[in-house]
Amino acid sequence: VLFGLGFGVGTIARPALLADRYGTAAYASLNGALTLPVTVAKAAAPLMAAGIAQFAGYPSVMAAVAAACALGALCLVAYDRRERAGGAPA
Repeated sequence: VLFGLGFGVGTIARPALLADRYGTAAYASLNGALTLPVTVAKAAAPLMAAGIAQFAGYPSVMAAVAAACALGALCLVAYDRRERAGGAPA
């Protein structure tokens, strides 16, 4: 239920956030650039998880997911710090 709620809110909020942050002139290009890696990851993740599970066991799959989440969190923190320092484009 919480996953569905988060996914639904993200679906509704994404266009508004992109338009507010970057304007509407380049919305389609930005949305496409952001959607491509997400779509590829969603398509490849089950196959990669199955391969990792076959090779190293299911706990390794969970470790890989945790590592990917940690990397994503670190990237968000680094981006936020850069933006606060004035290094990110508006």
